[in-house]
Amino acid sequence: MPAARLRWPRRAARTAAGRRIGAADAVELILSGRHDGTVTRQSTLRLPGGHVEVNGIIRRTDDPIRVTVIGGTDQFAGAGGQMVLLRENADRKVSVVRLELILP
Repeated sequence: MPAARLRWPRRAARTAAGRRIGAADAVELILSGRHDGTVTRQSTLRLPGGHVEVNGIIRRTDDPIRVTVIGGTDQFAGAGGQMVLLRENADRKVSVVRLELILP
């Protein structure tokens, strides 16, 4: 099965009140059709103070879906932690995540 790439355009990161706080880009590479789709995901979160890099393998049946923070720039340089998908609305193309950072 040939691999397919999906690319999302830059999207605004917002607070619960709807205020924009940054943007994100992500690329997914399909690895398997198992588990409603298994993909490897690479994301860059552009936030005030720098970028946060996120990377991981996702099985769509995992609950919750988690990916690893692998680093960042500026005030996020050397960051670790995880990003957890809390909920998605595919119709509105909205994902709500919790970013758990460990800073050096």
